[in-house]
Amino acid sequence: MVAKRWFQRESTMALHIIYKQIIYCLCLLLFVFSKTYAQEKNQCIKDEISIGWMPFEPFMEGDITEEPTGLDIQLIDKVFSEAHCQYKFVYLPWKRSIHEIRYGRLDMISLASITEERRSFANFSVPYRFEQMRLMIKVEDKNKWRINSLKDIAKQQMRVAVHLGAFYGKEFEQLKENDATFAETLFTTTDDSTRLRMLQYGRIDAVLHDKTFLESRVKKMGLDGKFIFLDYPVNDDPIHFMFSKISVPIDDIERINKVVIKIGKTRFYQKLYHYSLSSILEKRP
Repeated sequence: MVAKRWFQRESTMALHIIYKQIIYCLCLLLFVFSKTYAQEKNQCIKDEISIGWMPFEPFMEGDITEEPTGLDIQLIDKVFSEAHCQYKFVYLPWKRSIHEIRYGRLDMISLASITEERRSFANFSVPYRFEQMRLMIKVEDKNKWRINSLKDIAKQQMRVAVHLGAFYGKEFEQLKENDATFAETLFTTTDDSTRLRMLQYGRIDAVLHDKTFLESRVKKMGLDGKFIFLDYPVNDDPIHFMFSKISVPIDDIERINKVVIKIGKTRFYQKLYHYSLSSILEKRP
């Protein structure tokens, strides 16, 4: 009786192992078949790539009730069309988008700088655009501030509004983490218009963000002529499409990269951004 039970238990375990091996082989075959089929059809392996977006004019414009427009949206439309990749846009706040990328519940976002933390859960495209992070102040304060380094912000007790989850360069991140005096000068919000109103009414001294975006938002809010940018370059960086390591195959990213580089040499790209992508790609390490 004991021998019979032992035999039944061992048989069950053996069948369970065989079952798991069969499932693994089937999954592997399905992946290989999907990849081969996609290559033969000259299209992305992933059926549909979900792309997070939020208003960030002039690059992304619209609201949750409508399809987005803007310069980056036009580029994404053209790149994914020529790469033969199906895609859909998903309206999400920036910080939430990064969280969803980490766990594979969202496939891609644009506007992304490369950081070591993000490398742990995301892959990045080649650069597709350039951004300039600058401090914007009120016109009447143009002679008040002498900012020649980030440390001057703390020394001069400048109150600076920043966006939650945004990346302003390695030096900025290091100071924020290691210099309590510097960190205390920062006011973090998620609403861009709120930061500009705070600056307008003197509740803060400067707004830090992408220069082109701030110019566009100021114009949209009817605040032309009220603000100027300081010359100090807080951070100049190429930016990328950021893909979830969990959900987007490397082959799809490589396909998209080739199309980005190709389109970056065209008049279409130069008309969008008024410079050539080649100048950015040449600066890559």
